[in-house]
Amino acid sequence: MLEEFKLISKKSNALFNINDNIVLLTFDVNYVDQSVNLMESIIKYNKEVSFICLCTQLNETLMRVLMERRYGICVYEYSVNLNNGNINLIEGRWPVVTLFRLFSPWLIEENIAEVLYLDSDMICKGDIHELLDMKNEEYLIALCNEIRGNIVQMDFFAKSFEKDIYCNAGTLKVNVGKMRIQYNPQDILNVLKEKASWFVFNDQDLLNYYFHDKIRYLNNFLYNFQAYELRKSNIYKAAVNKAKIIHFSIGKPWDYKANFDLIKLYLSLSSYEPMIRRCKKAYIKRLLMLPILVVQKVISKF
Repeated sequence: MLEEFKLISKKSNALFNINDNIVLLTFDVNYVDQSVNLMESIIKYNKEVSFICLCTQLNETLMRVLMERRYGICVYEYSVNLNNGNINLIEGRWPVVTLFRLFSPWLIEENIAEVLYLDSDMICKGDIHELLDMKNEEYLIALCNEIRGNIVQMDFFAKSFEKDIYCNAGTLKVNVGKMRIQYNPQDILNVLKEKASWFVFNDQDLLNYYFHDKIRYLNNFLYNFQAYELRKSNIYKAAVNKAKIIHFSIGKPWDYKANFDLIKLYLSLSSYEPMIRRCKKAYIKRLLMLPILVVQKVISKF
């Protein structure tokens, strides 16, 4: 175990089954509603699934919300200290929970062999057992490449590894058993610290960099279709209809600044009432703010 990660508590409800397919989520107090909404959407289409949630400390109310779900959940609460050296890997950029997916093999029970990690700003709209049932001898990690991707990062990886594939880590299948055997977490953390000056997306960049020759590529249109991409394309509607996991990576539907169509798409796929209320509130606020937003856009062009 890395000394930077300290376990605060571990709690599970009566429905959690370690023999189920395990879906891993990582979040803090700001993303509990989104995470529950995602879990509800997964359970709608997929059976024999239990969830492991790696979180920073939650309050009693939020923990109760998770423990009262009608499907299996196990919650690990961790405190994290990444300021031991001369660099802070997270402050001012990303929530610390973004690193939980990278170090998950060493943060969960050792008798768990593999997990499917999903970002909390996703929605599932179909059967994903192809991902859940991947045999552990077939991969170390599996990711979806970006359709367009971050230009700066793709350019770096193309120059470094003679390929122009850059993966988004929103959907990440991890053979955690094999990872524990083949890798030392301290070595991975050291690389993260060493490369932090040019890593833009922290652990996502490290996954692309450190495991570049170990990645199995998944169908991004099916399992990590980013809702903002291809919006003006004539194939967008077909892509949305075909996708089994939609990722709201840019333009959060619970934020009034998101486009109307993204808010409406997320709402149409949501079933968790607190999240539905938040998105409706964002939609109404955007309607009220629209004249101001239009003026701001015009002014920005001058």
